[in-house]
Amino acid sequence: MPTLSDSQQQAVAMYLTQFGERLRHELSDEGWNRERRERSESYQRVLARESIDSLSEEAFRDVAKALWALRLWTNKDWKVDDVLGKSGIANIRGGLATLLYGEGPIGPRYDHCQGLLRGLGGSSITEILCFMYPQRYPIWNDKPKKVLPLLGMKELVPNRAYRYQLKGKDYEHCILALSLVRDQMRDQGFRDADFLDLDILMWLLFLEVVGRVPSVPGMVSEAPEEYGTSEEVIGAEQLEHWDAMGILLELGNLLGYETYTSDPSRESTVVGRTLGDIASVRDFPAFTYERHLDTARRIDVVWFSEGFPSYCFEVECTTGVTSGLLRLYQVRNFTRAKFFIVSPASILSRYRAQISNDPFYAIRDRYEFRSFDELLEFFDRAKEYYAARDHFLGR
Repeated sequence: MPTLSDSQQQAVAMYLTQFGERLRHELSDEGWNRERRERSESYQRVLARESIDSLSEEAFRDVAKALWALRLWTNKDWKVDDVLGKSGIANIRGGLATLLYGEGPIGPRYDHCQGLLRGLGGSSITEILCFMYPQRYPIWNDKPKKVLPLLGMKELVPNRAYRYQLKGKDYEHCILALSLVRDQMRDQGFRDADFLDLDILMWLLFLEVVGRVPSVPGMVSEAPEEYGTSEEVIGAEQLEHWDAMGILLELGNLLGYETYTSDPSRESTVVGRTLGDIASVRDFPAFTYERHLDTARRIDVVWFSEGFPSYCFEVECTTGVTSGLLRLYQVRNFTRAKFFIVSPASILSRYRAQISNDPFYAIRDRYEFRSFDELLEFFDRAKEYYAARDHFLGR
């Protein structure tokens, strides 16, 4: 069983002292206590041992749509439909039954559930666990990923848990690490603190301390579940083609667009999910004549608003940008969308050379170049906005 070092204890004690009054206020908030009570009662009823084998699609839909982890999805019904379609209600029942009532350590049970519930990631699964068993299982999402390093406790959890999709053996380390913080909460006046109470502390420190640290270009902060984005610092030099496409899809979802990708089966090693799992639409909206849509469908990433393209992105990681420029050029006459080439900064000179040539020069004002560094920085800013929005409007 790990223990906190003197410096770690001092860090936790300092923040508990600094935010103790605010934490008590948040924990006693009538709205929060009502939400906690209602969700706990609902989950305990719907996911009870004697009920879970007959869990209906509609009941699962209610469970999933209540998750904080899905709060940034503009169309939760689509997301839940996607999970049901990929997993099937029988697999969902089996996965949740093993997770909640199976025998043996939580790690293998978590992995079994995650393998069956396709489309729900670690934030969702651990949130369900926490509301069912608030004394035993913490939520693992962007908040503790950022707060544990703040407390000097990053090394207590394997590095891959910060960077990739959560695995069961890593979640076991997360439980141990977060238990140490919860225990210190109990020692410092929050005598009955459980993991839901700890989550409020994580939320406070994320907003008031982590969120006030100036952003560093290339740092990825919170993403809505279930994108699986790396929450550690990601440098632009680490991004590959499919990684950049995944971040563009996540960013579009954050900003409220419908998102499409031409390569749904591709998987990003950084995101840890297929691009099709991130995109919010599978079928390319028929906004123009079918004969034009074949070309448009081959564009790497498209953001739609009310069924029409708003922004079209081609990701180029090689030495040339001609193919991406040409795909965008071919759709110029039947969309007013803005065109972007997204690439490593080293390709900018080649982009400038190509954009000065025919046929691209004639529509050069419609093209924009954005580097991977700029992509990551904008993504970070977008997520900071949502964190601030939640803080202002309420969780």
